[in-house]
Amino acid sequence: MKVFFITTRDFGEISLATFFSRNQPFETVIAIPEIRADYFDEMVNILYVYTNIQDLKRYVLKESPDVIAINTAYLIINGALASKEEFIDFIDFLKSLEIPIITSDPFVRVYDNYPECRFSLQGEKLKGLESEMTFLGNYLKDIAHFYGFPCKNNFEKTYTFYNDKFCVKTKPELKSPNTKNWLFVLGELDFNLLLAKYKDQFLISLIDRLKEVCSNKNNTVRCVFPLKLAELVAGSLQGIHNLKVSEFLSLSKYEQLIRSSDIVFYWNVFSNSILMCKYYNIPFLCFEKGHIAELSTDLFKNMSDGIYHNGTPEFLNFFSRIESDLEVLLKQYFSVDNRNKILEGYNALPSPHSIIQSLIND
Repeated sequence: MKVFFITTRDFGEISLATFFSRNQPFETVIAIPEIRADYFDEMVNILYVYTNIQDLKRYVLKESPDVIAINTAYLIINGALASKEEFIDFIDFLKSLEIPIITSDPFVRVYDNYPECRFSLQGEKLKGLESEMTFLGNYLKDIAHFYGFPCKNNFEKTYTFYNDKFCVKTKPELKSPNTKNWLFVLGELDFNLLLAKYKDQFLISLIDRLKEVCSNKNNTVRCVFPLKLAELVAGSLQGIHNLKVSEFLSLSKYEQLIRSSDIVFYWNVFSNSILMCKYYNIPFLCFEKGHIAELSTDLFKNMSDGIYHNGTPEFLNFFSRIESDLEVLLKQYFSVDNRNKILEGYNALPSPHSIIQSLIND
């Protein structure tokens, strides 16, 4: 049994392919766009790097898989991996092979729940994105969809999964019992929006929050930031020995960083590694809703209903002083009851292997 995963340039979708495939009893073939080749270092049976749709066609024909999983068909055009015409030709090609196709869907088929959903950014309507989403929603509606969370929506050909074999069993890096590892994660798009919105006040507050946490010498602080942001704050944070800022990490190194953290902070409630926090039971808190909330209120609600299930994201004020004692901070802002509501139903979801078997047997 062989599953051929086609990933886009989206970090979250590449991660989702590993959530679905890791330690499952099927052969895993993954095709990664060239721009993300350095990021993907998961051990798989076969790995291809592609630069265009013609590459993908050749690889699929060579491998003759039992199932083709696309992570995600919704971002092939938007990710500049193919034109609309090339995309249609590729999907038609895959259908002609009569091999089951399944796609992930980061937008949880928003137009099925919110037909009037609109997109805008910084006051400008994104009619091109609206047109693209409308087209994709209709064009892909007959293809099976899969989600890595208990999706509340009841669409046809919808599969939700939980991979109980995903988590790495080896213990993360050793540390002193008194040391607490804090991790701050900010993606490039969210950083650009925050800088445009708050200007220098964002940088000043970021530097202040990091210094406050680092003032407690029992804390070790790690940050994963865009290169531009890392350069902007480097001078002000120089000489702080319990702080390390990284501009890029491979997938496995990033996962190791999540696993070894005692708390993770995000400026985006849909950041791709939040699913890792859920699997490894790592507390996380958010400073901002993130770029999806800026794009569309309807899309934000639609995704929240699926990803946060019966719970809600938990926030703290980024522009106020942060408590540097982790136990005190968690008592103030982190709710175990809310976390349980978020995770309710995860363990009962079907395994990836059972989904692949269902697709083959249909």
